[in-house]
Amino acid sequence: MIASHLVAATKPWNIAQYDKFVAGAQREWHLVDRHHAPTRELIERIKPRYVFFPHWSWKVPAEIFNIAECALFHMTDLPFGRGGSRALEAYAQELRPFPHPRSQEALEALARWRCAESGLKAAEAFVTIREWIP
Repeated sequence: MIASHLVAATKPWNIAQYDKFVAGAQREWHLVDRHHAPTRELIERIKPRYVFFPHWSWKVPAEIFNIAECALFHMTDLPFGRGGSRALEAYAQELRPFPHPRSQEALEALARWRCAESGLKAAEAFVTIREWIP
């Protein structure tokens, strides 16, 4: 069985890239182009290996990220605090005291590390995908 993947994108340039990419793709891809469209029912029906959220501007509900592996992208350098570090405030219940990996201090240290890795003023990463998806 060939794995399927889901892309949730609302920006025209992401949808255009999706259309170009899937033309030669070897796997089954699905697109949802409205922010309320990636639903639990859809995820359970297509059972994607990954759900990708490029340039996503909405909070992904727990009912989605609890049943699917999700990857959120912001494909540009972000001003510090405009990405995950501020977004984490919405998940305050996940924060723990340092030296826990989900402490504010650990997240800031990781953000500085990502800057050094990328050569950008600010960079954040939350999921590392170690699988090439042709």
